[in-house]
Amino acid sequence: MKKFLILTAAFVMGTSVPALAFNPSFTLPNSKPSLAQIRYSSKELKNKTPQTSYVEGTVSDTKIIIGKQDLSMADGNLCSVSMNGLKTEVGDKIKFGTYYGKPTKDYRWFDYKKFWGANASTTHGKLNLSAGYDKLYKNIDLLDSADSYDANDKGVWNFSTKYTFDDASLSATLMKASNSQTQNSTKNGMVIAYTIKEADQSKPGSWGLWGKYYNQGYGTIVAPPINCSYSENGFLGWGTGINYALSKHTMFGLEHYNLKGKNDTTSYRTWWTNFNFTF
Repeated sequence: MKKFLILTAAFVMGTSVPALAFNPSFTLPNSKPSLAQIRYSSKELKNKTPQTSYVEGTVSDTKIIIGKQDLSMADGNLCSVSMNGLKTEVGDKIKFGTYYGKPTKDYRWFDYKKFWGANASTTHGKLNLSAGYDKLYKNIDLLDSADSYDANDKGVWNFSTKYTFDDASLSATLMKASNSQTQNSTKNGMVIAYTIKEADQSKPGSWGLWGKYYNQGYGTIVAPPINCSYSENGFLGWGTGINYALSKHTMFGLEHYNLKGKNDTTSYRTWWTNFNFTF
């Protein structure tokens, strides 16, 4: 009855807001999971898509963007946030970019108070190559204790390669932290990913499939796009998911993660579902 009321509320609220998400999540316990032990939870019914508000101009062939905008680090594998700040980009065959910013109020939970970075990328046919450096400074006010472990700022080098097929892509991202880390933690990270098609909500019946292999040490963990718990001191494993357009107003997503800590035997396994209603 409780689940029915939540779904009913989602449809009623949809008449006054542009989009809603209903996200039931099933986390499998670490030891001998059974159906009776599965826990159920739901995320807030609201649209979390960051809004952008910025000014864009060109000075001496350099594109400059100032204001509220989206930022993706290491092809999104390090983190993706909404920031108030500045981006620059210059170049044709080889593009060079820089950025500096602070998280917007939508990201008050973000552990870092400011960040900057530089990157370069080039595309040859269906092959894209990119490299960059991202520096993030901890928000001490959000920490329970400002010891050497929690207060460690992040400096991460990254290199990504991506090959795009007609309806698919294959990519690999390598990361290496430049600063000192905690005892028994690692500085290196790697994410290998594939996608097959993409679901389009304007085309009912369309679908998309993706998969990723993760091997990330503490130095390369900021806020990875993973709908599952993980060890912040380093984790490895895989995740996969599918999206399906049920109608022009409804998108369904199903994801599964199987991760474990790099320095312990803790396992993290989750089934995560998502319904997006657009009105």
